[in-house]
Amino acid sequence: MKTLKVSLVIIAIFILLCTCVFAQSNSSSSCTSSGLITSDTQICTGTGCRLCAVEVITDGTNAATCATYNGTTNSGVKLFSGGPVAGVSRFGGVIYTTPVRANKGIFVDITGTGAGCIVSYDDK
Repeated sequence: MKTLKVSLVIIAIFILLCTCVFAQSNSSSSCTSSGLITSDTQICTGTGCRLCAVEVITDGTNAATCATYNGTTNSGVKLFSGGPVAGVSRFGGVIYTTPVRANKGIFVDITGTGAGCIVSYDDK
């Protein structure tokens, strides 16, 4: 049963990332995956950043939150607040059909034991 749950989580993440590549606005851009992030970090700098998707991942027991900000710290304008996602849910998030502009960069703030997230963004 645990193997089935893990497989479903992997499939869901794969679908999220694939959807992010195909669900683009009319501009000629593509999203880049941050890979798994497990601590606060700056994933994009400059005026050309756009947020495409956020996937919040739990450890299966503890709740997780992944917030993204327009800026270089968690004091910028909040673009997305994913969570708290219940631990047993394993994942949650959002895909934007039109990426959200972040003209001061994208900062990711993660809270929760065993929490992680995958952020898709465009920096062109």
